[in-house]
Amino acid sequence: MKWIIRYLRGTTNQQLCFGGLNIALHRYVDADMAGDRDNIRSTTGYVFTVAGTTVSWVSKLQSVVALSTMEAKYVTAREASKEMIWLQRFLDELDKKQELGRLYSDNQSAIHLAKNSAFHSKTKHIQLKYHFIWLALEDG
Repeated sequence: MKWIIRYLRGTTNQQLCFGGLNIALHRYVDADMAGDRDNIRSTTGYVFTVAGTTVSWVSKLQSVVALSTMEAKYVTAREASKEMIWLQRFLDELDKKQELGRLYSDNQSAIHLAKNSAFHSKTKHIQLKYHFIWLALEDG
């Protein structure tokens, strides 16, 4: 807690600067596979920028042990999609309507799974809560 207070006290003269009229929300996600060698968990990472300024980011260990790179990236996409929906609604409240949300990911298997909601033998081990992204895609 002391570290946070020192950080806030030392950054009181800093601010986020948004330039230009184009306030576009950009979203990027990525994950590693079993990057933490102690507990074999993958790391979730995403960053959101508005008008070129980073407004939200995460880099943390996943709560589950992923059995494949696809699963690690899919879990990350789920976490980022929740944040994206929140940010889009926040910007809407500020009258900065955004185009339909798009997450940029580099794993074709995770992208395909997000678009295809059919259960099959290679993905039935993924917890149901991580399929939240199916609903988000259906809602646009």
